[in-house]
Amino acid sequence: MSDGSSKRIEDVVPGDLVVGAFGEVNEVLALDWVVLGDRWMYNINNEHMTSDDHPHVSIDKKFYSCEPDAIYAEWGNRFDVVTKNGKRNWLNVGLKEHRVTSLKLGIELQTIDGPKKVVSIEKVKMDLDTKLYNLVMGGSHTYTVDGYAVTGWPREDDFDYSSWTKKDKQLTEEDYR
Repeated sequence: MSDGSSKRIEDVVPGDLVVGAFGEVNEVLALDWVVLGDRWMYNINNEHMTSDDHPHVSIDKKFYSCEPDAIYAEWGNRFDVVTKNGKRNWLNVGLKEHRVTSLKLGIELQTIDGPKKVVSIEKVKMDLDTKLYNLVMGGSHTYTVDGYAVTGWPREDDFDYSSWTKKDKQLTEEDYR
């Protein structure tokens, strides 16, 4: 959390302020709670579980996931989320094509404590009904889970990922409709 405290992801609510990938403070805009379904989970460094498609942020401000094609299939689609004003159906805009690449051993991911090299990646099959908790974020559209920097519905119309700076555009609920 932005005040230095920690909170379980399932206890986060829209409006909470959390630490982004590089120390920036980002607001939680909505909750994107889903079930795993036929996807795989991955155990990174025996300390962080993530779905196959969830992008992580590296120390050089690039994006990696275990199955990048899976996340590209989601972007541009609509999903039910929960905002401060209740349930909404929002468009997940995503990043430019090919900005997310495959997570491999040796890549240094950004964590709350600085860089951490990926030394192990284990593919794990879990129950289809496993609950997944994702956050739709403002600002840099990033947050940390298990200390690892991940994306929360990233988009490039209001944030410049090349310079890691916010653009002048202020998003509203209309931008997600």
